[in-house]
Amino acid sequence: MTADPVHDYLEAHGKFEQATRRVNELVSAVQAAAHGLRYWQHVTLAGTGGFSIEMMQVRDVDPWPSPQEVRAALQEWHKARLDAKNTWNGVPHDKRGGLKASEEYRPHP
Repeated sequence: MTADPVHDYLEAHGKFEQATRRVNELVSAVQAAAHGLRYWQHVTLAGTGGFSIEMMQVRDVDPWPSPQEVRAALQEWHKARLDAKNTWNGVPHDKRGGLKASEEYRPHP
């Protein structure tokens, strides 16, 4: 942290937005996989016999996020959210003009 609470907040908010984008990417990949596997009883991996996974609208299993990736991204998001909330709370009210606080961590009236 620096002596400038606005700078600290802007930095923390940027990290929060970056973490949010990362989680959204992973969630989208998992949702796409779930959609492609909705008829899982008929899905086999290419080269193992039966229908290819490509024919079942499940494109490629390699880019699917691992549980470790999802866990790490969610942990980072929660940390970034807390940091952004704490730095937002440290910005004096008279210096908040023009700054954006996310609904995710802005206190409710």
